[in-house]
Amino acid sequence: MRTLKTDIVIVGAGPVGLSLYLAFAKLNKRVLLLDRADALIPQEQEWDARNYALAPQNIEWLNTLGLSDAMMQAGTPMEAMHVVYEAGKAFFELSAHQLREPYLAWMVRHDKLCIALAQAIYDTPFAQGISQAQIYPQGVWSKVVLQQIKYSAQAAYVQLEHEGHAIEVETKLVIGADGVHSWVREQTGIAIQTQSYSHKALVGCFETEYPHGGIAYQWFKENGDVMAWLPMPEGVGVVWSSSTFETSCKEMLHDPQAIADELSQSGHKRLGEWRYLGGLAIFPLMHQSLKGILPERIMLVGDARQRIHPLAGQGVNLGLVEAQHVVKAIETFPFNDPGHPWIRSAISQKESLMQKILPWGVDTLWRLNQPGRLPEPAKKLIGLGWQAFHQSGMLKRMVSQWSQYGESERVL
Repeated sequence: MRTLKTDIVIVGAGPVGLSLYLAFAKLNKRVLLLDRADALIPQEQEWDARNYALAPQNIEWLNTLGLSDAMMQAGTPMEAMHVVYEAGKAFFELSAHQLREPYLAWMVRHDKLCIALAQAIYDTPFAQGISQAQIYPQGVWSKVVLQQIKYSAQAAYVQLEHEGHAIEVETKLVIGADGVHSWVREQTGIAIQTQSYSHKALVGCFETEYPHGGIAYQWFKENGDVMAWLPMPEGVGVVWSSSTFETSCKEMLHDPQAIADELSQSGHKRLGEWRYLGGLAIFPLMHQSLKGILPERIMLVGDARQRIHPLAGQGVNLGLVEAQHVVKAIETFPFNDPGHPWIRSAISQKESLMQKILPWGVDTLWRLNQPGRLPEPAKKLIGLGWQAFHQSGMLKRMVSQWSQYGESERVL
């Protein structure tokens, strides 16, 4: 078995893993990124319904990693958001103009974000003059067969197969950025708590008769459904959470135009007629969080650490903020030991109030919207609160800053 030593091993080449690799490489850390996929640079899909509403703070960070031009080309701004709470007959609007921001969020597809991050790796100064074939075997490996993780107070060891070779990588830190079904989490025996929402989410891309104008729409419906329309460069991305998909998902997947017609009717045809474009999928929704303490030399970020309901669109944002905290703590640590216990303590102290309560808040909001959970007077009271929020520009600005994970976090 061949042996290899490195400072950091990242498992998972999604947006969080790729951004971590790029940030560490810029700090001249010896970093190895592993993924089981056939290629680390994904092929651009005709329709990828995994759409992200990236917060301005995260766009600022990605720009520092060299993605400024690529993000401009890959995405589009969300200028405003209209939210309707049907049970309380309430409505509120957030707009970039009201909040004195250039945009509320930057909308980008999963595949285009990953391609932009991978291209940024090629374009960094440390890669100049080196061919792609030389760069990637040194620090980014695809088609990896992951086998086992061992760890102690001094180091972690990842055993794998790559290009027909059995390899053991000795590292000071393993970061699991490998999603909901995390191999790192499973291998290290980290306990998780999972709760089903008894809902499934339908996602897809659609063309509308009238332009979306950079406006996102969200409905909390009286039957418990949550529906979001997201402004994308290609059209409108839809995330629709419903309990009815448990029984009707197969039929719906076979008639996507019927879904387009229902979406048009649900929004009272405010965007006119709809036409299905692609990317239709249905998947179960669950809330997932860590139950135990992370082992020494092991960290989890993104969906590997926690999974929340997509109604707030904050999953990838939380993952990128966690990545920034990890990078900053390792950068400022005076010794070359990225897995030192002090670093974990520093990351925990950096967590803002928003990061800590957002998963709980999203879960509570969804449950309160379910039929039979609240009496009519309570629904009306919530509706009054929503209307008060709609009419208060100062409150909107305060919540906007807070939702950026705390103004103090901008120092990152």
